[in-house]
Amino acid sequence: MDFISKRPGHIPLKAVPYIFFLAVVLSITTTTITFV
Repeated sequence: MDFISKRPGHIPLKAVPYIFFLAVVLSITTTTITFV
């Protein structure tokens, strides 16, 4: 399992919640712009 974490481009587990939060914010913003 160690070689997976050392692979370039691997997303750290700590960054996953932030990416998910960003995706949610982006989708909400896009939906708001679309309906306005």
